[in-house]
Amino acid sequence: MAAIYVSSTYMDLRKHRAAVLATLRELGHIDMAMEHYAAEQRRPIARCLCDVDSCDLYIGIFAWRYGYKPPHSQYSITETEFREAVRCEKEIRCFLVHPDAKWPEGFKDHGVARRRIAALRSELEAKYVVAYFVSPADLSGKVATTLAAWNQPLRTPLDVERKNRLMRTLLGAQTSRERERARHALHHMASPRYIAYLKGLLLDSHGTVETLTSYFDELIELNGPSLVLADLLQGKNQELRATVLYHIGELWLSGKHVSANTAKLLPALASAHDSETVFDLTHAIDKLIRARRYGDTDEPIPTYIVECLSTMAHAPYQEFAERARRTLRRIRRRRTLD
Repeated sequence: MAAIYVSSTYMDLRKHRAAVLATLRELGHIDMAMEHYAAEQRRPIARCLCDVDSCDLYIGIFAWRYGYKPPHSQYSITETEFREAVRCEKEIRCFLVHPDAKWPEGFKDHGVARRRIAALRSELEAKYVVAYFVSPADLSGKVATTLAAWNQPLRTPLDVERKNRLMRTLLGAQTSRERERARHALHHMASPRYIAYLKGLLLDSHGTVETLTSYFDELIELNGPSLVLADLLQGKNQELRATVLYHIGELWLSGKHVSANTAKLLPALASAHDSETVFDLTHAIDKLIRARRYGDTDEPIPTYIVECLSTMAHAPYQEFAERARRTLRRIRRRRTLD
């Protein structure tokens, strides 16, 4: 498992980024990308540079936009990330949209910005072996091929003394940069103590919703969320609960199961008094139904899901109630009950 930083402009390459990040996760790597903390023009440059400094591999994706240039900065955020990767002597892989590929005019810069992105592309082509792409699928395939040939060790060995030293730094460091470096190192080690630390933060609800969500995403990457799903579903943090329900839906969509403790809590959520929880649960159940209908499995719909739908069918929220009734009718027609 390697930590891979994905750098690019955002709006013009959103679909391409999503395809690459999905590929990285499928291959078992940690994707370090702006999606985990903020939007393009608001993301903190210090956080970006810290992540570049901590990554094992830098992947740069470039089209025809130069990107946001902060006031008083020499470069755009995207070019700054590239320069930091060079300065830190990181492994660098660059992917450029093919000059002949069809590209929306609205996503092409003009004037000074056009000259800057053209100069950057020329520099990349002169100094690196670049790959050209024409679509999100084409790009993700070339990233997968590149990673297959990359000989970076996939995981830092778990050294007990180093782990303990890093945990002390994480808990007592005076600067955020020291804490971030320790956190990334512990993540790469897949330290059980660090996983326990993340679980504790989540269960104690320390930090903002954005921070807690990033902790949960990190826990997923480390394959350690199963023991906290049930606890988080019972918590009072609505936005964190929404993140958990989204993750449960993704598990179902990929053909996986949730624990019995988590499953038995879901029918109670179906009768929740806030429409947001019912909305999030509905979308999660839709993913399970979709996976069972179109996937390769012959498994029936679990009885606890039928119980959820039956409860929602009588909920005061008419939109969700009607949707639940339609789903129940489909299930019964297909005779997929246990």
